[in-house]
Amino acid sequence: MNSRGSWVGILLAVAITFAAANARASGQTTLLVPSTEPAGPGADVTVFIYYLNDGAEPLRVDAASTLVARASYAGRDVDVTLTRVDGATAAAIDVQPGAFLRVPYRLAVPAGAAGQQVTIQLPGIPPAVVKMAPPAIAAATAPAVAPLADPTAAAPYAVKPIGGAETESAAPYAGDARGHTAREGLVEYFAGHFSAYEPVYILVGPDRPNAKFQISLKYQIFNPEESVAHAVPALAGLHVAYSQTSFWDLEGESKPFFDNSYRPELMLSYPDLLPGPADQDDIGILRQLGLQVGLQHESNGQGGDDSRSMNFLYVRPIFTFGDPAGDKRGLFLTVAPRVHAYLGDLSDNPDIKEFRGYGDLRMVFGRREGLQLAAIGRIGSHADKGSLELDLTYPLRALFGRNVDMFLHAQFFTGYGESLLLYNDADNTFRLGLSLIR
Repeated sequence: MNSRGSWVGILLAVAITFAAANARASGQTTLLVPSTEPAGPGADVTVFIYYLNDGAEPLRVDAASTLVARASYAGRDVDVTLTRVDGATAAAIDVQPGAFLRVPYRLAVPAGAAGQQVTIQLPGIPPAVVKMAPPAIAAATAPAVAPLADPTAAAPYAVKPIGGAETESAAPYAGDARGHTAREGLVEYFAGHFSAYEPVYILVGPDRPNAKFQISLKYQIFNPEESVAHAVPALAGLHVAYSQTSFWDLEGESKPFFDNSYRPELMLSYPDLLPGPADQDDIGILRQLGLQVGLQHESNGQGGDDSRSMNFLYVRPIFTFGDPAGDKRGLFLTVAPRVHAYLGDLSDNPDIKEFRGYGDLRMVFGRREGLQLAAIGRIGSHADKGSLELDLTYPLRALFGRNVDMFLHAQFFTGYGESLLLYNDADNTFRLGLSLIR
């Protein structure tokens, strides 16, 4: 990789490393974890607040008897109250280093939230989502909530060391599963900071290099509920992201990797700039208008004649049509054109503009929880060069329920530059596999 063309990549890699380290620097991590079962409107659900002590000293926690949270759904924001399951007043509890405290609260879900995903927000805690059952089955889910525990029974919380057994515990309410671990708490913590970005998959085909896999995630730098984002709301959209696409030659001796594409970036990402309507039925055909503006580095990490490296400054509006909010069976169409400018040195691949052009067009059509077809098209600065990638995905949970939460994934590519190394070679490839994020 040419050193003069990699300065953006180095800066972005440092930013990603700093953000991840900063997220773990505090001695206390607080998480809000809802029940995994859909809740009926008007019914109470139980949510847990985890206090993780990842510092070196004991942590004093005051478990408040009531908390006021903000519930957001279908363009509405309402205040809701979380009440300790045991009805007790605040109790100061010491959490030892490497342990966590779990305190259950009862939440009354807004009655108008049928079929919605309700986002629950508490100051200083990553937001959590409570999945609401559709109206047709709401009545069946409401009675599933267990009654309050006897306040005279043992304390309704559990203190557990990381990776070990409980040191103090009691069932927070009747029927509570006792299988929570510190690892689950950490998963919830990282879920509040990291999110999916581009699709995540592994695919295999008949032609060499046979296998192709991609990983991708992004990290939100500023907590949208805290003072900095409140003072400058635009900063809530600031993210660092990392994506990697790799080609694996399964038929080669020692099964080497043929090529990689490493893509760190710094971006502003706003999923929906449209004002939230009071009534979802009043929305027109355009359901969402998102925007991404970013600085991206892309390289394959090789040297000499095989080095490929470039930097982009890009803008991508994202238009989503159809699919009324909450109707996962409805059809939708997302159209996301991207325009980019090349920055810095292109000596590793001076003619790449002829094949990559100055942007791409991404489109996704299908059902939220059904079959989807995605397409990514490019046209080079020379009109006879370009590429098209088609991805057809189907959720396996539609066939196996919650037992398999992945997607069957078929991909076809035609044109120039599927791999960064061979950006000026044309090819047709087909692969089949699984994706975790589509």
